[in-house]
Amino acid sequence: MSDQNQSAPQRRSSLVSSLRKGMDMERGAVDARLNAQEVGSAPMAGAGSTHSPSVPAYGGRGNTASVKPRLTLPLSDLVSNPYNPRTFYRPEKVDELAVKMKRDGQLEAIKVTENARFPGKHVIIDGEYRFRAKKSVADGFIDVEVFPALSDRDLFLIANSLNKDRTPQSLFDDALAYQKLLDDGVFPGQEDLAASLGISESLMSKILKLKKLPETLLRRMAESDEPLGISHAYNIALMFERKGLHTAEEVLDKVLAGEMSSKHLQDLNSRNDNGEGSRKKRAHYLARVQFAGADGTEYGQLKRFRDGRTELKLTGLSEEQQEALGERLEAVVREFMTGNAGSGA
Repeated sequence: MSDQNQSAPQRRSSLVSSLRKGMDMERGAVDARLNAQEVGSAPMAGAGSTHSPSVPAYGGRGNTASVKPRLTLPLSDLVSNPYNPRTFYRPEKVDELAVKMKRDGQLEAIKVTENARFPGKHVIIDGEYRFRAKKSVADGFIDVEVFPALSDRDLFLIANSLNKDRTPQSLFDDALAYQKLLDDGVFPGQEDLAASLGISESLMSKILKLKKLPETLLRRMAESDEPLGISHAYNIALMFERKGLHTAEEVLDKVLAGEMSSKHLQDLNSRNDNGEGSRKKRAHYLARVQFAGADGTEYGQLKRFRDGRTELKLTGLSEEQQEALGERLEAVVREFMTGNAGSGA
């Protein structure tokens, strides 16, 4: 079947298989060369000699021995994948890899492609860690293998699939990546994105909920020694939404210290729900206006009570949004009170 006759998923699957096959073959070739070096550097059996035959070292920019032809490109010709599934890269891992590559050379070429967003550049499909390691030691060149041009959607889906062969990204990487894909219209909605990834819409909604957490909390959870599961993470997001940053940080400290199970956290959120529900039943308000985004996400509500109170409760705002909204509300209230001073307001 020709490329023209293949559907987009078939072409994507074919390219993923090709990439995986290339990586497996290259790893095998690397292992063979390293084994040859070890054999070549060992004394000859029974000879007692320390002489070893000449074995070409593998590594460095000049080496192009590979299953597929490798190109050497300046780092300035490469750009990171704009839809990279991974956001959080551990600096210590980048440093460790930089030391290893400086010592042993670049054993495996990174995989790059072309994309209409970046004319004249190559976009990284697989190898961001190696790219960052090269940059960290000011090595201006890197070995690459170039694959056919990819769409924005395939840049994400293929990189996401390849990550599973190495170290999968965290839920917190996913939250940021999924939101960007939806914001940029790469996928028309949560249902389409969930279907493309083979996950439920319920799980998709929970993962997207994590995007409301500040990046400081997301990074802490992503880089923890014991990765947090969706139950812990989702309930911390609920806690942040209802109780604020300070409480969410305290809860996260306990979770990371192993002092709070997901069941305990879930029960805590349930008690908060029940408590708020009881107060709502006792509060007899005259009117309530709810605020929600275009995607149905609720941001808060405005209530008027019989005893003269008016309450506005909003959640999920950044500090900048809080400050801007606070200034406008203060101005409106002062103007209103001034204009109604003579009416007994």
